[in-house]
Amino acid sequence: MKVLNYIKGKLDRFGEIWSYLILAIVLFPTLESVFLRSLLSKPTIWTAELTTLLFGIFFFIGGAYCEARQGHVVMDLFYGRLRGTWKIAVDTVSLIACLVFCGVMVYFGSKLAIEVTATMEKSESLWAPYLWPSRWAIPVGAFLLFCRTLISYTESISQSRQWIREGRKR
Repeated sequence: MKVLNYIKGKLDRFGEIWSYLILAIVLFPTLESVFLRSLLSKPTIWTAELTTLLFGIFFFIGGAYCEARQGHVVMDLFYGRLRGTWKIAVDTVSLIACLVFCGVMVYFGSKLAIEVTATMEKSESLWAPYLWPSRWAIPVGAFLLFCRTLISYTESISQSRQWIREGRKR
C-alpha cells in the first residue's frame, strides 16, 4: 500500500502542477490577444489556435487530476447508497469501462501521435504550429487517467472490504 500511496502522490502532484501551468500558459496569450485587439486594434493570428491546442492538452492531462479530486460526474443518487459487494461490483464495471476507454485512447492516440511526430505535421493555419505536443497529450492523458482510476478503484475496494468485515462482526 505504501507504493500505491507514493504513486498516487506523484500522479496527483504532476496533475496539479500541469493544471496550473497550462492555465497560466492559456491565460497570458488570451489576455495579450484581448489587450491588442480591444485597446490597440491589432489582433493577433496565433492566440486563438494556441489556446485551443493548449486547452486540448489541459483537457487530456487534467482528466487524471480531476479523478484525483473526485471531480467527475457520479450518480450519487444511486452510487452513494451502495455498500459492500454491490459497490465492488459497480466499481469493477466502471473500471472495465474505463480500461476500454483508456485503452482505445492510448492505442489510437499513440498511432496518431507517432504519425504526426514522424511527419512533423503542422497546422494548416497561417501561423502553422507543430501538432505533436497536443497529439501526445491524448495517450499520455489516457494513461494517467487509467492509472489514477486504478488507484481510486483499489481504495474503493479496500473501503468496501473493510465495511463488509465490520458488518460481519456485528
